[in-house]
Amino acid sequence: IQKTPEQLDRDENEVLKSVKPIYRLAKTVSKEAVESSKVAINSEADQLGLSDFEKEHFLKTAQQLLDKIYNNGVIELKKKYQRFNPNYNFILLDQNQSHDLNTLEVLDVNTAITFINQSIADDPLINDKKLLANLLQAQIRPNILFDDEMTAKVEADANQNISPTLGMVEKGELIISRGDVINAESFQKLESLRVAFEGDPLLRADRQWLFLGQVLLEIGRAS
Repeated sequence: IQKTPEQLDRDENEVLKSVKPIYRLAKTVSKEAVESSKVAINSEADQLGLSDFEKEHFLKTAQQLLDKIYNNGVIELKKKYQRFNPNYNFILLDQNQSHDLNTLEVLDVNTAITFINQSIADDPLINDKKLLANLLQAQIRPNILFDDEMTAKVEADANQNISPTLGMVEKGELIISRGDVINAESFQKLESLRVAFEGDPLLRADRQWLFLGQVLLEIGRAS
């Protein structure tokens, strides 16, 4: 019995729910962010004439906040896996180790920026809070990167396990009696038989020979 397109879509959605997307940890991102923030802070400090204390506190705060953010991890979220829930499970590959995580356990770009703003707002030693916040926000990018190729392979393997059928119509099985109303189940069986018949050249050939025999029989009777 062939599954309907709706049933196949439902099965594919169930597979999508069960497959955990694969991510990789990009360790160089945090170092690059810290170094870039130092350059930006030094440049702004010189232009704005910040005191040595303010400059050093900016640099110290930037280092601490970026370390916390990237130690926690900033993920590259994919809408495809948020179809059923805003948060989803994923596998993080870090060199030769793998970790099962949920997106709730890490940050994304938006939550990382929120963390920066709140931390700077709570620091009484920072006078120009907006300046430092803007400098650090510009450094935020994901260090937990989606591995499209490996995830696609996992999904392809899982989809191969989806059966296109629900079962079989047994030989001699009565699908519907004369006068019965055709329901969804019986229609699906009839449709499956039609597809099987049209796709089998031997069955089509048998029907053609039967038709030809009937024609010859009628000709013989007429003569």
